[in-house]
Amino acid sequence: MYALYVTKAGTGARLGELLGLPEANVDLLGRKVHLHQTLGRAGKDPVFGPNKTRRGRRTVLLPDEAITAIRGAVLWRKERKLRLGPKYRDAGLVFCGPRGRPINPSNLRNRDHYPRLER
Repeated sequence: MYALYVTKAGTGARLGELLGLPEANVDLLGRKVHLHQTLGRAGKDPVFGPNKTRRGRRTVLLPDEAITAIRGAVLWRKERKLRLGPKYRDAGLVFCGPRGRPINPSNLRNRDHYPRLER
């Protein structure tokens, strides 16, 4: 979750945009991320859609902290994929759950974000 929060803070991207961010839309060498789709609904059959407006489909520069955090998230994802083998369901997303599936935004807020704010 660290990489997600750092990227969100560093880019100003919406939560749904980051949770639906394909790995192909991240250019770490060019220090930018292309925000063109959002996660509409997570679950067994996730639903992705384009950002609502033309201005919402944009390219954002990544700060150094976000680049380092995303590299760590990609490494974590690859390790999980090797460890779980066929049980890993790769959705091709930068920020995903421990089994490779999209993260439910409501669960993220209720189980992680709000408890962190209270602490």
